[in-house]
Amino acid sequence: MTITGDSDPKLIVVAAILGPNRGIGLNNDLPWPSIPADLAWLQRITTKLPSDAQPSHKMNAVLLGRVTWQSVPVKEMHLPQRHNVVISRQKTFPVHNNDGSSCISLATSFKEALSVVERNHPRVFVLGGSMIYHEAITMEKCTHLLLTVIHAEIQCDSFFPEIDEAVFRRAEHHELEAFAEEEVPMGRQEWQGLEYEFVMYVRR
Repeated sequence: MTITGDSDPKLIVVAAILGPNRGIGLNNDLPWPSIPADLAWLQRITTKLPSDAQPSHKMNAVLLGRVTWQSVPVKEMHLPQRHNVVISRQKTFPVHNNDGSSCISLATSFKEALSVVERNHPRVFVLGGSMIYHEAITMEKCTHLLLTVIHAEIQCDSFFPEIDEAVFRRAEHHELEAFAEEEVPMGRQEWQGLEYEFVMYVRR
């Protein structure tokens, strides 16, 4: 399915990746300790409506695969105040609303997930895993990559797709802050020996 029309939402990929090899997971879990500032960033950026949201837009949407849905820390957060679309080939995979503050749907493919959320949300965020990222990043509607880049060498068995710099350019920090509509820490940060930074790529 190809989404058309200026009123359609853009796809925004959000991921934490290792700088050296773009690793994102090991044994269906994070290969590094959760970074509180990264979790807070994920919470804010996916929940906050942009200033140009329409009155009919009540919440953003997040698309995520079944394994990501079942993982920690996502499972603990329950992704409230967002329309969660869980992608699973299992048509009877149980999804439920934990606290009544979010809308949760099940889709059996990325294509179906897009049809669930088109035009209904100001922003649609793609949260993984690896196969979902690969599908999203090739679409013209994928306009932004919001990455927490972790500068460490850690074993991984799943990876973020290679970023084609002929398609995406690394944005300036002020562009990231303008997109987020908030101040974002600039440059490398440190938490428990891990160095990380918030970066954004935009489609050329």
